[in-house]
Amino acid sequence: MLKKKIAEFGEEYCFEELENGLKVYVFSKPDFNTTYAAFGTPFGALDIKEIYGSKVYEFNAGVAHFLEHKLFENESVGVIEDFSKLGALVNAFTSYTETVYYFSLGNRKEVLKALNMLLDFVEDLKIDEDKVEKEKPIIIEELAMYAQMPETRLLNGAFRAMYHNFPLKYDIGGDASSVSKITLDELFKAYELNYHPANMTLVVFTPLDSTTIFDTIRQNQAKKSFSKADKIQKYDYKEPKSVKDRYVLEKMDIKTNKGLYGLKMDFSKYDLKTLIKYETGMRFILQLLFSQLNPNYQKWLDERIINYYFGYDVNLDEDFSYMLFYGEGIRAQELKALIDQEFKEAKLDRTKFERLKRRFIGSCFQEMGDVENFVLSFIKGVLNDVDYFEEIKIVMDFSYEDLLDTFKLIDFENYTLFDLEPKIA
Repeated sequence: MLKKKIAEFGEEYCFEELENGLKVYVFSKPDFNTTYAAFGTPFGALDIKEIYGSKVYEFNAGVAHFLEHKLFENESVGVIEDFSKLGALVNAFTSYTETVYYFSLGNRKEVLKALNMLLDFVEDLKIDEDKVEKEKPIIIEELAMYAQMPETRLLNGAFRAMYHNFPLKYDIGGDASSVSKITLDELFKAYELNYHPANMTLVVFTPLDSTTIFDTIRQNQAKKSFSKADKIQKYDYKEPKSVKDRYVLEKMDIKTNKGLYGLKMDFSKYDLKTLIKYETGMRFILQLLFSQLNPNYQKWLDERIINYYFGYDVNLDEDFSYMLFYGEGIRAQELKALIDQEFKEAKLDRTKFERLKRRFIGSCFQEMGDVENFVLSFIKGVLNDVDYFEEIKIVMDFSYEDLLDTFKLIDFENYTLFDLEPKIA
């Protein structure tokens, strides 16, 4: 068991990689009453092709989400009911890059029991053909419900327009066609590859001492048998730099049209720390140019060019990088003209940047006090090879000169325009 102190943040945790490869992080906080535990795998919606050994395994879109459903709703265990009897709240989520199962519990006496339950239900997939077939219409109905939400339709439609091959073009849950094709064997194979302890991480934030927690986890894992695991390698989808569709128009039952302007960028040559640095810079740039920090923002609102639905997002990754802008009551081409003009005339204010940076660092310290968000952020970081505290340090060291360098990297060449318009009765 290795103890690590992060002096800058007044934090410390204990870490151990067990014999079966499970990575465990424990934050022992005697003054806290509630325990939070998160157990996750870096298997998400993007992992529909994986290289294991010399073989490529291919799954239908939505398989990670399907597995979460079947593990979390394991009929033979009664997950929700069993945790509720302890006074614990249990939940799970699947994202593009990970699947995480977690609980919170205020009763110290039941922590070890709840921890064993978390490990046991996630490490025990019990499904058969009948249960798989019964689950399909439930998931398809869920996807249909989300498809009726304009925001989901706008984002998913934009990604389909931007990407030729990369699985970001699929919804996290897949679609009706892909879900209907998922098989029992496919689920077991995806589970076997990605839910091996060597691919998983457990984070525990608790008032109990670390030794007690580690002893419980070791004993739990020692009772189970796991085959030897090879490292899963990423599959190269050979995604072109260009967008698939320059312009897409779709109609649905909405009252006001919505537009999206998406930039598809290539940051594949940068290492992880550099990607974090540049994404940090781009988020600062977007706040400086497209929030109340920019006097033009209030002008756009007053002139009803945009409303409070207007927003943006950015993600930089070695496999996929994008910047998105969306608005309501404005067409995508008009939105593009507004955004491009603002970038063209941009003057990045040093004083406002320093204020933003201080605000961001403050929010990071504030998040550490929101234990559930902290635990989930920490495990998502670990699962994606990002050290939570190192990421904050990168932001703390980020300079105004770094901001100017980042600005030069925004690529406007490959873009998608997506309009979502009301159906005409």
